[in-house]
Amino acid sequence: MPVTARFGCDVQTAEDSTCLRLEGELDLSSAPMLRTCLSGLIEAGARHVVVDVGALRFVDASGIRAIAAEARRLRQAGGEMVLRNPRPWTRRLFGLLGAAELVTIEQSDDVDDDAPVIDLRPARGKFRPGESQSVAW
Repeated sequence: MPVTARFGCDVQTAEDSTCLRLEGELDLSSAPMLRTCLSGLIEAGARHVVVDVGALRFVDASGIRAIAAEARRLRQAGGEMVLRNPRPWTRRLFGLLGAAELVTIEQSDDVDDDAPVIDLRPARGKFRPGESQSVAW
């Protein structure tokens, strides 16, 4: 039974800033969509980009890499990327992957840091090589 990940990106542009509000799951299948969006904004002249990740349920390394790569491009163009409302596990992943120095982290008070984190690792002793597991939300 395949699991279908959902991803959403809402873009709002003001005079001097562009805000992307991400929701759902930022993973291997959705990271290219985000990268295309960010790249288009940078090419169109955006220099202050805020990426609000507070509504993401899941982020993997490919999602972090997509944000980091475009943050690097934006910095080279004289701009800045702000990562708004990352949950503790998202901040940790940015740090582990060496991407934290590429963004400015901004936290608002209305983010639920106590939201459950789903551990997708198999339970010890229950997974055998050659078996497959399905995870559904």
